[in-house]
Amino acid sequence: MAFIKSDSFYAGLSGKVGDLIFCKGTKGTIVRRASQNKSNHHPTPGQEECRSRFVMANKFLLTAAHVLKMGAIENEEIEVQKRNRSAIRKSIVGGVYPHLFIDFSKLILTKGKMSLPDKLNIKLKEHKLEISWNSRKVNTQSELIIACYSAIQNCWITQLIKFRKDEQSHHFTIPNSLHEGFECYAFVRAINRQAVSNSKYFGGFQCIV
Repeated sequence: MAFIKSDSFYAGLSGKVGDLIFCKGTKGTIVRRASQNKSNHHPTPGQEECRSRFVMANKFLLTAAHVLKMGAIENEEIEVQKRNRSAIRKSIVGGVYPHLFIDFSKLILTKGKMSLPDKLNIKLKEHKLEISWNSRKVNTQSELIIACYSAIQNCWITQLIKFRKDEQSHHFTIPNSLHEGFECYAFVRAINRQAVSNSKYFGGFQCIV
């Protein structure tokens, strides 16, 4: 048995993931290895579904840990971070059990009061992702983060764009690992890491081979 630090990505988990059991205690989140003893207890279909949804959502979020940290507000209350992660877990798994899937359109990586640039547009041209915005209404004390996820490779790439006066576009080359397809998100955060916007889903893309 071990205690998990309050600022850890695993803090606030509750349930069984593989051979590990997470539970909330008065002193924080506790993790222990599941008992190997066989039991006559058989979970109900409802319990099986809840467990499957939890495991699927949690495995996906573990791949996005560094992206979520990029969008976290510095010194934000730990309880707020826990609620945000819990809300994500409950909303991103779609489908009817046992045919479950990650609903990328419902994934919200960040939640905040900042606004995305006016007329922000993202499109794929050959092997490059082109991002454009209205430069007259951009906050130069903020930066834009593009996050792309490949379900095939089960990995993320991120691109940080620092807004400059009169600049209204940016592009970067998509790595080969994402050519078969990827989901794209964008959000803005303040340079001082004290504020962030809601993330926005820009859809799925596939590079033309």
